[in-house]
Amino acid sequence: MKKILFLLPLLFLVIFPKALVYADDSSMSATVTPAMMATTNYTLPYPGILPDNPLYIFKVVRDNIVTFFISDPSRKSAFYLLQSDKRIAASWYLLKEGNSKDSLALTTLSKSTNYMSQAIDELSSAKASGESINAEKDSITNALVKHIAVVESMLMTQGLTSKNGFTQELQRLKDLQKGVSAISTQ
Repeated sequence: MKKILFLLPLLFLVIFPKALVYADDSSMSATVTPAMMATTNYTLPYPGILPDNPLYIFKVVRDNIVTFFISDPSRKSAFYLLQSDKRIAASWYLLKEGNSKDSLALTTLSKSTNYMSQAIDELSSAKASGESINAEKDSITNALVKHIAVVESMLMTQGLTSKNGFTQELQRLKDLQKGVSAISTQ
């Protein structure tokens, strides 16, 4: 009888887990502006461990190892794009945590832009090797539109101490956008 009384609630938890756990997604959806939604429907991935976590170094090492083993330029471009997306999302989360993390958010945003630049370089080398890059170019173009919208919304954050740095990163993204449009897809 005791086993049945113990197993019954456990079975209930297995069968109906949605009824017991609700995720709070209001923090992210409240910060998305209508301009961002109208600009693109490109979604950024969840960044996972943020750069202020002591275990973040393990994530960086793992990503460097994975990068080392990717040899195809179009796959490497897609991987760099993913890393750029994760970094800009991490930067956004750090900025939302408070103004005390402005400099770390700016550093993470700069790394995101560096990864985007590497993705574009790999896309150019894939084009030079004769690969079709239409899909990759479209995803990078959409990602750049989203990144620019996110950085513009970061600039509207109250009490931003390193506004000049964020403005410089916005300009770098706009320059990268021009560089992508210069790559022909023929």
